[in-house]
Formats: sequence, C-alpha cells, structure tokens
Amino acid sequence: MKVDRILSYDEEASMMNVLKYRTQFYNQVYDYRVMAGISETAPQIAERLLQTLKRSVSNEAHISTRAEEQDTGISFNETILESVAKDGGIFVPNFSIEPFDEQQISRMANDRLKFEEIAQRVQERFISPDQIKPRYNLRNLENAFSSFQIPNKLHVESLGDNTFVSELFHGPTASFKDFALQQLPYFYQNSALRLNDDRQKVVIVATSGDTGGAVLDGFSRMGNDNFRVLVLYPADNISDIQRDQMLSYHSPPNYQVLGLEGDFDDCQKLIKTVFQQKDVMSQKLICAANSVNWGRIVAQITMHFGTYFELTRNRMISANQKIDVAIPSGNFGNMYSCWLSKKMGLPLNRLIVASNENRILTDLINTGNFDLRNRTLVQTESPAIDILRPSNLERYLFSITNRNTEIVRHFYDSLATDGVANIRGPVHKAMSHDFEAGECKVDECRRGP
Repeated sequence: MKVDRILSYDEEASMMNVLKYRTQFYNQVYDYRVMAGISETAPQIAERLLQTLKRSVSNEAHISTRAEEQDTGISFNETILESVAKDGGIFVPNFSIEPFDEQQISRMANDRLKFEEIAQRVQERFISPDQIKPRYNLRNLENAFSSFQIPNKLHVESLGDNTFVSELFHGPTASFKDFALQQLPYFYQNSALRLNDDRQKVVIVATSGDTGGAVLDGFSRMGNDNFRVLVLYPADNISDIQRDQMLSYHSPPNYQVLGLEGDFDDCQKLIKTVFQQKDVMSQKLICAANSVNWGRIVAQITMHFGTYFELTRNRMISANQKIDVAIPSGNFGNMYSCWLSKKMGLPLNRLIVASNENRILTDLINTGNFDLRNRTLVQTESPAIDILRPSNLERYLFSITNRNTEIVRHFYDSLATDGVANIRGPVHKAMSHDFEAGECKVDECRRGP
C-alpha cells in the first residue's frame, strides 16, 4: 500500500505517522478497544480481537448482592438511576471484568497517557458501548476534570525511603471525592438520556464531610435542572471547614443541605430506609450519590490507575513493578475500588486498611468479627472515616464468597438482628490474604512517626 495515496503524503511518510494522524478519526467511531502489547505478534493480537468480539455479544448485566438466583439483572445505566436494589442489596456486575495484563500495563505506561485517557481505558472494561459510547465518555471525562487545578489531576510526592503520597486534593473542593463526584453527574445525565427519563429526580447523599461539598460542586457544574440535590450531614460530627464549605456554597435553589442529630451512620441509615420504601423505589425518582451507587466505584477506580501511572511517568517505579497501598478506610469505597484495581491487573501488592479509633474494619480483617454491640462511634479529627457500617464491605463479601448471596444476606440479617456478624474459614482466610489492617489513634497521628 502506498502511503502517499492515503493522505497525500510524500513517499517517505511513515505508516506510524499516518496511523497517528488517523487516530483522531478512529476515536470518534469505535465501540470496542483492542489493546495490544508493545511486542505482540499478529496471532496474539488476533486472539485479543476474538475475545473482544465475544464480549460484544455478551449480556453485561448487573445484579444485587442479595439477588435471588433467577434475577436477570439490569443495565449499567439502570444501576445509576436506581442506585440501590429493591431487596436491600447494592449492585455489582454479573459478568467478568477483563483484567489488564503486563503487556497492556507496559503499553499504558509507555504511551504516557493523560489522566482522562487512562480513565477511559479503565472504564471501557466496565461500560459497554450500548450504555455509553466511548467517544461520549471521553468527552464527559474531559468536562469532569476541567475543574482540576493541575494538568495531571493528581500529584505523587516522594517522602524518601521508597515511600510516596498521592495528592488527591487538586479538585475543586480539595477532596479526593472530586475524582468520582465530578464524573458521577455525567453518568446520571447520560443514563436519564439513554433511558428516556426526563423526570426531575432528587439525588440524596449522606456525608461525613468531604462528600457533601463534592456532590454540590459536581452537580452544579453540570447544570442539569432535572437533578435536585439533598445533602445530609451529622451536625456535631463534622469539621468546621467542611460544614462552612457546604453551607456557604453558591448552589442552585433546588439544592439543600441539612444537619441531623446523630453520626454519619445515622444519616446513611436514613437514606437506606428511604430506598426500602416500595412506593419510592417503584417511582424511581430518588437516586443516591454515595458509594452504594455503582457509578461511584466505576468513577473512583480511575484514581488508583492514575496514581500508578503517575509513578511510572516520573520514573519513581518501573512499569509492572508492584507497590503497597495504604488507605484510611471508613465506608470502604476507596479501598474496595483499590482492591478491584488489583483484580483488574494493576500491579499492587499489600493493601493496608488504616483505621482510627473506629476500628470496625481492622477488627473484622484481623479477627473475622464484626461486632457493633456495646460499640459507639468515636468522634475524631478524621471524621471522614468515623464510620461503623461500611457500605462497600457488602460488595467485597459478595466477591470473596463466590457471589453467594445467601451468605451475604445471612451476614447482614445477623447484623440487623443481633448487632454482630462473623466470617470464618475460607472466607476470612481470603480477606486476611487480601488485606492487612491496623489502627492509628489521634494522639499517635499528632506525634507522628
């Protein structure tokens, strides 16, 4: 094939330059991406293509963590608007997420992709093109992250001794929640459009501080009047700056912020109670912006990939070098998305759950006991993890029990009835293998290492 007949280039134009030029047009029309390794052979690439074609005819439904066996599931867009399942569970994919292999990780590191491009490649594994076309999702990602203060969206700072901190506070509300909550409103807008649902909806969210401001900012920037926002926060268990940020925010008049007597778990319980009302669920007019919404996880997982490739970009690590990750954990959404990143092939080693005095997750991981009896929430200087009922634990339990909804239902029924639930045997062994956990009290944080 003569290159100069394709684009009127001269005879010395390389095929690589031609393909680079054409990429902008391919990006406007493709449905599925086949990501080849840097040195793969034609037969290896053909096998990847075959696997992609198989995916294109599969049914990528989502089911509840407490679903009955005959549940056929719902689409990605439906999970966004329904938020919580009618049976009290939360949604998870009922299909296998294709992991990235070492060749693909090397390619992504070698290509030095922008954050939005990394996010697009990750989310393509979760969202089929009949739900969101890739070109539309990339446009939404670019819009969502246009409010961040630095080009790479996050920054990794070296502390020496091969230890790094990922700065996730460069979004508009200076919270890591911006990574998910600048994206989530676009998921909502797309879902309503694709499902032909133009009714006004109420997006309700419980916050221990950082989520509330991020929700208000994300939805107000999108500017869709079909979504009202209601933020609930614990009036006496939130930092002054977070309360002031929410109450002084210049949001539209149909956005409301309410302080409730109680703690974050009480706010979250109230929202779950709302979603258990059959008349509310049947109308599908109320949505959740907390991480019970599957869209939050799909959005949030991108920052773990972004952090890893920021390390490779700055030559702090080499491609496919494994790293340990420690995350302060409360509602378990961030750590669950990190664990999911590892399952997707991101080269992670130890996942360390860091607790404050409210060490319910640390106790569960170390002992197998989830005991709320005689336990009250301790107010600390880290209110974002002052939580005793982590919502995303349910998704993780669903996975490590081989999607056994009966075990999940029994765990949460026991918790509701007796205030205590336990995991034993192979399930606890799997959890102990996946995570390490420890506690750092407020006075220890003040003293430092």
